[in-house]
Amino acid sequence: MWKNLAAVFRRRRVRNVALGYLAVAGTVGAASVAGIRGLAQGARALALTWAGFALLLGPQWVRNDLRRDLGQLDLLRSYPLCGRTVVAVEAAASTVSLTLIQLGLLSVAWLAFVGERGGDTTLAERTTVLLAVTLALPAVNYVALLLHNGAALLYPAWMSAIGDGAGGFEALGQNLLATVAFTLLLALLLAPPAGVALLLAHALDLRPIGLGLGELAGLGVLGLEAGLLARGLGRVYDRTDVSTPGVKW
Repeated sequence: MWKNLAAVFRRRRVRNVALGYLAVAGTVGAASVAGIRGLAQGARALALTWAGFALLLGPQWVRNDLRRDLGQLDLLRSYPLCGRTVVAVEAAASTVSLTLIQLGLLSVAWLAFVGERGGDTTLAERTTVLLAVTLALPAVNYVALLLHNGAALLYPAWMSAIGDGAGGFEALGQNLLATVAFTLLLALLLAPPAGVALLLAHALDLRPIGLGLGELAGLGVLGLEAGLLARGLGRVYDRTDVSTPGVKW
């Protein structure tokens, strides 16, 4: 995990993005407090739009995981780690990177609400929603990235065709198909946790405590799914032949 995170955070581009985020967040927060509604509302709309894109397409954009490391599978297999651990931690590294991007966008949207008076929700309610989303995002991202890493293990030729640098109409079509397939699979995996969370929240009369306990129960179910998925993919990793030729990563 240290290896994959270091490969991301040591880049100058990441430092520039972090500085740019601080500048944008400070500007949006100041504009919201000062009552410059046009700037605040525009920033809020853009931030929420890109946060939605990052949720749906982020797992394809952030690739500091097995999708890049499978080219060095012989080296990975030399580490004293079981397959389940390698798969789980590779996906966790991308989860950290993707979650930081999403939380940065959501925090900009929250800052745009700071100076807003009135409306359907209070600042406390918006803050509660942000905290709930912050709690759920890492788990959702982790399961999504496990799916992508699993596809890289099971279908390396397909995933290499839609990877970094892939272009042309053929790659575009494959990317669209992959996006639809991963979205459907993620929706299927999220359905049981969401059902448990809603049932528990409804049983407790949808009060704040009920919503919080429902979310925790749903995250527990999602964590169980992630554990089973990582274990199954770990077995695939252990069976993968390091001498298999033909795929350029």
